[in-house]
Amino acid sequence: MGGTRSAAAETRTRQHSTGDHGAADAALRCAAALLGHLPLAMQRTLGRLLGRLALQLASRRRIVAERNLALCFPDASTEARARLLLRNFEATGTALLECATAWTRDPRTLAGRVDVIGAAHLEAAIAAPEGVLLIGCHFVSLELCGAFLGLLADVDAVERRGGDGPLERLRRRGRARHFGQLIDRGDVRTLLRRLRAGRCVWSAFDQDPGPGRGVFVPFFGVATATVDAAPRIAAIAGARLLFLDHWREPGTDRWTLRFRPLPAGFPSADARADTARLSKMLEASVRERPSQYLWAHRRFKTRPPGESDPYR
Repeated sequence: MGGTRSAAAETRTRQHSTGDHGAADAALRCAAALLGHLPLAMQRTLGRLLGRLALQLASRRRIVAERNLALCFPDASTEARARLLLRNFEATGTALLECATAWTRDPRTLAGRVDVIGAAHLEAAIAAPEGVLLIGCHFVSLELCGAFLGLLADVDAVERRGGDGPLERLRRRGRARHFGQLIDRGDVRTLLRRLRAGRCVWSAFDQDPGPGRGVFVPFFGVATATVDAAPRIAAIAGARLLFLDHWREPGTDRWTLRFRPLPAGFPSADARADTARLSKMLEASVRERPSQYLWAHRRFKTRPPGESDPYR
């Protein structure tokens, strides 16, 4: 894999690196660097153990994941869902250590362990004068696969800001190493400006947008509040669209990124129908590797009128 980082990314990384917030930041950086540079097999073993521990101790997240799996796989037996829950927490624990790798390690050292499906779609889209909107999703390997994405192309990323604590500063400093610009998910103006300037921007659409936002479309047969901005933003900016999913190959230290074009006629004049098509693509991807999706997120919290919060 090849690619170059933008001058803006280099400058921003230096700015983050020179901002000293004290001993807590330094200690966290050292711990992350230590964990991020562990041998991959050791990381994988420790990650599974961490996930098993979280399954016992993180009761709130476990309950959310259990409820999500019950909603999405109602025909599966209780035992089958329990096995899936365990594999999901093991994958999530491993992904937490992958974050340390993504934020502190040069991803070029792992480039030989990355497979890319549909690279020609990405290359063709970037070669065109229009901007490119990469529509992503929350598989647990998001952070490290984002670092690998930065090796393939000069990409901006849309993110949700999380305050200004030591962990957030570490995360943003780590992400700044791989992306040209980090765009707050509420900053639509900057997103449009970057796309109109011909940039490639990565943005996930599969988290609960909150009451009064987005549209309800089916996801595993459940009416799910979903961000409907992607097709409208692409149409306004005249951007090309690609769907990106990614995963860690089970039981290995290899990862895969897959780029796919959107169906013909996308985007259309019907944002709800377009969002439903995206949700269908996401569901098909999750069904391929259900243990690697972010089930601990309260995906179904916002309900249509008359329905109660399933997590209460």
